[in-house]
Amino acid sequence: MKKKFNVLGLGCVSVDLIGLTDSWPESGKKKLLQHFETHDGGLVGTALVAVSRLGGKAGFIGKLGFSEMSCRAVKMLKKEGVDTSLLIRCKNTEPIIALVISNSSDNQRNIFFSRNNVEYPFPDEIPDQKWFTKTDVLLIDFEAGIAGIKAAEIARKNHIPVVIDIEQIGQHVTEAIAISDHVIVPEEFALRYAETDNIEKALIKIQTNNNQTVIITLGDKGCKGISSNEIFYLPAYKVNEYRDLLNMTISMEVLERMADDDEEKLNQTILKQLDSGAYNSMIQAAEQTDTHETILRIIGMGVLNQREIEVIKGVYFEDREFSAIGAEMGVSRQRVGQLKQSALDKLRGSTTLKSLYKQLD
Repeated sequence: MKKKFNVLGLGCVSVDLIGLTDSWPESGKKKLLQHFETHDGGLVGTALVAVSRLGGKAGFIGKLGFSEMSCRAVKMLKKEGVDTSLLIRCKNTEPIIALVISNSSDNQRNIFFSRNNVEYPFPDEIPDQKWFTKTDVLLIDFEAGIAGIKAAEIARKNHIPVVIDIEQIGQHVTEAIAISDHVIVPEEFALRYAETDNIEKALIKIQTNNNQTVIITLGDKGCKGISSNEIFYLPAYKVNEYRDLLNMTISMEVLERMADDDEEKLNQTILKQLDSGAYNSMIQAAEQTDTHETILRIIGMGVLNQREIEVIKGVYFEDREFSAIGAEMGVSRQRVGQLKQSALDKLRGSTTLKSLYKQLD
């Protein structure tokens, strides 16, 4: 039986206030930020958005109130296609609020965050008491504490795989690890928890049974994991300066204008106009792969889900008819038109176009 969700997530969403500086001020002094933006995040929130953008069905289990920050978080989830029917609205409940200040001179950042009025629902509070029958996987954030553990116990009893993301050592952490099928932890946590300075020993110490998978993330060094007593390594996806492009998008008007050119001219134009500092890595990727595909990946990371990307690719880069695209995707011609319009609305409504327009002007 096909289930409503590929992934249900119980845990935190956050509103991140992000600032950029070129140096840290002296203690007690003020300093003007070079740049400031507000973004949405949180371990579970970010993961569910990723599932949705990849074409999966994601649902959020949580508590939020009616303040400006709570409403922003709910709006973000809905905009990204994450189902919020299991969200509980409670007066005065808030998302995590984080202040992130990055220093461009040393590539370091400091994060300050607040958990004031942050709450997580226990299983008996979830609106649909049959929630565990409607998902392929349950993702829990250890921030949810005992509420997450109780939900994981119900999922496991009903043969639903449980994934847990743990960042800090805290109460019930051993219990949380034991109840989960897949455990994701950062290097610092793993070494402290396992009381060792060896990653492989930490993997063995954290794993509670042979069927459990444990992943230790290592930042730009990738990650190491253990599954069925076999230790494996996965390299990191190298981004370098390309990270600055991840939140940028290209408006449909620009894509339509570029699509009028032949491919050779298009490639030369893009490479020439993007030839500046933060875009060097993107240029290298474009030279090694198809430039159209590179652009599409950037767009997808910015605002579109996988189905919308496929429609934009088919209509604007492959000049295909709605009927042909629909047949390949298994949807009607009318649905393709709806996906195209949805993509156009998202791209035109993006608040991050100005930076890229300056490069394409």
